[in-house]
Amino acid sequence: MKQLLEALEVLLVKINAPLLYSLNEGLDGNNILDLERANGFELPSEIKELYKWKNGSNADYDPRIGGGFLFRSAILMPLTKAYAEYNYTISNQFDFYLDSYFPLFESLNEEFFVIDCDPESETFKMILSYQTKHVYLTAGAVPVYDSPQTMIESITRCFSEKAYYYTKINQFEVDYELEDEIKASLNPKARYLKSFNS
Repeated sequence: MKQLLEALEVLLVKINAPLLYSLNEGLDGNNILDLERANGFELPSEIKELYKWKNGSNADYDPRIGGGFLFRSAILMPLTKAYAEYNYTISNQFDFYLDSYFPLFESLNEEFFVIDCDPESETFKMILSYQTKHVYLTAGAVPVYDSPQTMIESITRCFSEKAYYYTKINQFEVDYELEDEIKASLNPKARYLKSFNS
């Protein structure tokens, strides 16, 4: 996971991605451990590595043009905010939201991308899309990535092959067809399970 994140950062530096300026410095292991203990929820090792790399996005981006997007409409939350969102969601008992879902990314349309932390679940360690407003349309969270590793691989390839790119005014754009091809090739399990929600 660490090597994948380092490779992604090298690429983002190479293309001078505005995203770099919106990401906070990573946390050290003790900071993460303190948050886990305070909230009573242990994170998967891959997510600890993600937050050691970067601790989410700060306010120094314009969400209207996607300066803080790591992938389509997805903004990595600082870990304190992610825990706060988790605790809020669990306490409010949203439909189809399991207590094993930990939120990582938020979007502008009340959609969250969560990781399933239940070892007994069919979607263990998969990244899922959960929409607080429209979840009843899908009867649950929808698989997006097979794992944190394939998520980072997918993001890296999308930037490398220009499925994700920036305009002259630094607006984040998506080649949806190419993005879907890349994600499908790297995340066959998510593609298979998603077919049941279509």
